[in-house]
Amino acid sequence: MEALCKQSHPSQPSFLNGIDIQGKRLGRASANLHSDSCKIPLRARRISKKVYFHSFHRFVTATLDPRQHHLHQQRTSNELFSKRWIEAQPLEKPGEMHGGQVRPGRPDRIAPAEHILFQGFNWESPHNYPWYSVVQSQVKDIMAAGITDVWLPPPSQSVDVNGYLPSQLYNLNESKYGTKAQLEGLIDALHMSGICCIADIVINHRSGYSQDSSGHWNIFEGGTKDERLNWGPWAVVGNDAYDSGGKGHGDTGESYGAAPDLDHTNKRVQDELTDWMNWLKADIGFDGWRFDFVKGYAPKFTKLYCERTLPNFAVGELWTSLTYDNGQPSYDQNGHRQVLCDWIDGTSGLSTAFDFTTKGILQSAVCGEFWRLKDAQGKPPGLAGWYPDKAVTFIDNHDTGSTQRHWNFPDDKVLLGYVYILTHPGTPCVFYDHFFSWGLQQQIGELIHLRKRAGVNASSNIRIDAAESDIYVANIDEKIIVKLGPRFDMGSLLPDSVNWKLALSGVDFAVWESTKAKEPATKENKNGI
Repeated sequence: MEALCKQSHPSQPSFLNGIDIQGKRLGRASANLHSDSCKIPLRARRISKKVYFHSFHRFVTATLDPRQHHLHQQRTSNELFSKRWIEAQPLEKPGEMHGGQVRPGRPDRIAPAEHILFQGFNWESPHNYPWYSVVQSQVKDIMAAGITDVWLPPPSQSVDVNGYLPSQLYNLNESKYGTKAQLEGLIDALHMSGICCIADIVINHRSGYSQDSSGHWNIFEGGTKDERLNWGPWAVVGNDAYDSGGKGHGDTGESYGAAPDLDHTNKRVQDELTDWMNWLKADIGFDGWRFDFVKGYAPKFTKLYCERTLPNFAVGELWTSLTYDNGQPSYDQNGHRQVLCDWIDGTSGLSTAFDFTTKGILQSAVCGEFWRLKDAQGKPPGLAGWYPDKAVTFIDNHDTGSTQRHWNFPDDKVLLGYVYILTHPGTPCVFYDHFFSWGLQQQIGELIHLRKRAGVNASSNIRIDAAESDIYVANIDEKIIVKLGPRFDMGSLLPDSVNWKLALSGVDFAVWESTKAKEPATKENKNGI
């Protein structure tokens, strides 16, 4: 969900100054265990609340990596992990799902720097029902491209068709993207192809199910037969911009005017959202989270939810305005990316963030201003220049592009954008439309496979050799050289034919790959041995 900006600029739409309510988006609790742990059928593992919790505790401490183990011990010792085992839907027979088929286990855990995301929907996806089945039919193409994670839309029943005004969080059968069974079928197909699934988590706000005695829409229904997520005005911030009659504490972030903002300082809100997210993992099969509109609540709460659910991957959407000079983006966007860094720090690094700074700079740079791609310190100018391992780079999403086109990348330069993000540090995210509708599937796939072949990842080193109006040249890890821009004569920057070979080329770009054999990495101990 796009952020609200404090100012309007000719190149950035005025809608960012407020919310157009009509046009706007009116656990496996095992927490990312290795796929071997998941060969036990999901339903068969749900025995009893007490037995499950203690079995889970013993199992998880034996299988988690050191960081996860530490967080798990901390969580259990502080009673952060809810001992209530979710049973939101009637159980199928143990070990059965979809016509008696046992659901597959999860893919192996992906190294933090190796993720390559794919946004598996656009703004019009709800109108192509059932969307889950559409994507399931495309899993082979997604897998062939080398994608590691697919970001799926908000899964719950919602007031709006796109899912960004959720109401009954446990109700997955009234989503405009498909049914609960169709969602599980898609997740199973992705898991069988070695691909993880990211859920779009919308918890800044929530749409009321009914009105209170004063006419405020602040009575919430969770979508189960019990009281879980059945909330009242106490769950809404007391200073809500929606005029929802909230009786909770003050908002810890920016207000969202289209639905009541939730009070994340409330323990019951925290506990029941945690239970719901762990249910999405345990029963539905999600592996990680994309947190929507994170500017609406303090980053410490994103940290809390990550600690309690231990996603394989997490990313937050924090969209604020760039700084502008005479209607054009300023060269120095340090203030903009500092906001992203501060938010990441507020999560203790447990979540990455979408690199809106890089997007804004890159879509101006490809229009004859390649000098923008090098900051005053000689680094990439976006979040990826400061926190590359926490930056999720992207070209467009369902808000900026698709049919909304609120802040879209220049159409004829989209491939140049992918050449940049798929060869550079940061975690790249590919947009559904560009891959399946724009005829770029082959080129994007080739770039991803080149990235993997060269061993480039989110934390790779970069040296920028040229950044002028008509040319940009960068060397990544001494394994890839990238040239962008219309200038044909590279002069001394042209890679030699002995150590480099041309891997990919097209209009205004070329990418070379090192011919040197990969040498095994060696490690030194503190004594230099």
